[in-house]
Order: sequence, then structure tokens, then C-alpha cells
Amino acid sequence: MIVIDVERDIDAPPAEVFARLTDIPGYSAWLPDESESRGGMLTSEQPVGVGTTYVDNTKHGPEDGEVVEMVEPRRVVFRQRFSKLGLTVEEKLHTYELEPQGDATRVHHRYDWKMRGPLRILEGFGRRVATRDRNVVLDALKASFED
Repeated sequence: MIVIDVERDIDAPPAEVFARLTDIPGYSAWLPDESESRGGMLTSEQPVGVGTTYVDNTKHGPEDGEVVEMVEPRRVVFRQRFSKLGLTVEEKLHTYELEPQGDATRVHHRYDWKMRGPLRILEGFGRRVATRDRNVVLDALKASFED
């Protein structure tokens, strides 16, 4: 299992950062092209909450996702699965914890990535790619509040 922890301070209150993180269809408005994700599409009804399902359109194909935990405006956890030929080959858990810092927010992002089967031989390379991508995503989230 690969575990990556990154954090950023964002010049916006936790409620606004939380709203941006839980606006799954809105990801494409602020995610950069170099991110693994291309944005998502809800596959269940709004409002977004525990049990909400979606598809994340990644560079490698669609990943099924679900909101598995949500404590507004402090914590949200997304689980994603990538399948091939009916078998889950990757599982990811994206945990975002938001900590008030005056008028700003410290975003702690933990990323748990489990590869299955033959993909496990790519873990070393995967760690480098995932670390870069997690930093790209948090930098983009931060920049989305600087306009």
C-alpha cells in the first residue's frame, strides 16, 4: 500500500474549501491538465453526502467513486476503484481534513493507494507519480482561491 500525506494553507474559510472539494462535477474547472483526474460526474442524486457515487474520468480510464465519510466542513473521504475485466486492480482512499487557521484553512490530504495483482510491481514508480499528482492537485486547489 502506498500512503502519501500532503498539506497546504489556503486563503479561504473551511466552508468554502469544503464546498469546492465536494463539488465533484466542478473539479474540471480548477484541476490542471497535468493532474491524473479530468473531473467527475455524479452517478447518484445531489446533494453530495455519504453514499454519493460518481465516476472520476482519469487519464487511465474511468474510476468508480463514492463518498464514504463526510463531516461538514471539516472532513470528507472519497473511495475510488479502478477495474479491468470486472476485477478491481486499484483502490484509492482520498481523505481531506480541514483545519481553520483564522480566515484561512489548512488542508491535510492523505492518499491511500492499494494496487492489486500484477500492478503491484509498479509501486515504486507509482509512489513517485502519485506524490507528484497529489501535490499538483493541492496546488491547483489553493490557486483556485487566489483569483
